Amino acid sequence: MKLLVVVGDAEAQARAAVDQLALRHEVAVHATGAFDAPEDVRVTRFERSGALLEQIHRDGRSYDAILFFGSEHESCAQGLRIAPERAALIPAVRDPMALEERTAQALFHLPRAFGFQNAAEESLVRARFRNGRIPGLHLDEDGALERLLALVSST
Repeated sequence: MKLLVVVGDAEAQARAAVDQLALRHEVAVHATGAFDAPEDVRVTRFERSGALLEQIHRDGRSYDAILFFGSEHESCAQGLRIAPERAALIPAVRDPMALEERTAQALFHLPRAFGFQNAAEESLVRARFRNGRIPGLHLDEDGALERLLALVSST
């Protein structure tokens, strides 16, 4: 499966996922900051979020799934709007107050699935946005990343 990982706020969580996914899939990473990845993973670093978003607009449909790490970062919040039909959002909520912003209301109804850090994060997101129709998994469970891909992949 051909995957794109967009790194926003959750660099450590994204790195752990990329390490695991690269064992079975073709993985590319788009980031606006430095990102250390295994040798067989193509990392494209963008100086600004706008350029990253333009790239997703150009080649987003060539990926079977896109994983957005970090709901509080512009590249993820805006990128999700470009390709929601094959996207999973890993919110990595650091600041619950950020969830109060009006733009977050639409964002948390766009992805095909969520990858939550744990049950507490899921409860916070579900209570705030009432988006229970969108499936979600806890990434701290065995096999969760593969199940998340199955929920969002275009194949």
